[in-house]
Amino acid sequence: MLKEGQVRFLNGGDEDLVLLVGLGQRDRSKDSPKEGHDLAREAIRTAISSGVRSLKNQGIEEVLIDSCEDNEAAAEGAFLALWSYDFLKTKKEDLKKLKIKALDEEQSADWLLGMKKAKGQNFARTLMETPANHMTPSDFAKVKEVIFSVGHFFH
Repeated sequence: MLKEGQVRFLNGGDEDLVLLVGLGQRDRSKDSPKEGHDLAREAIRTAISSGVRSLKNQGIEEVLIDSCEDNEAAAEGAFLALWSYDFLKTKKEDLKKLKIKALDEEQSADWLLGMKKAKGQNFARTLMETPANHMTPSDFAKVKEVIFSVGHFFH
């Protein structure tokens, strides 16, 4: 039995690598009364994110993600795992190059929604982590202007 977030690699053939990640307890209540959020969805986000991060330095170009019966949460976890602030580093994070796709060929509306949410959050993380001398108020205004003119995150 894999514990929540625990990762196990399996060799799936010459070119395939299969990764198993534990989702934790199966009998979780659907909603957390204290926090007001779905613990099962959070477990999926955490597990998928943990799995994607464990692929660091594996030389993999494309990852197919099983939705665990929740496309939106799976996409959120996968794309949130790709984020790292390496703007000022000479060596960039190799996870950002991964192509993430849903295991089922058709990317559902829920998958696309989860991807957009994660990319929006990753953008906010980048703004937050950017040092003040690289994100002056006028630079921030330019970024905001570009986003609203293109509508990149606000479809």
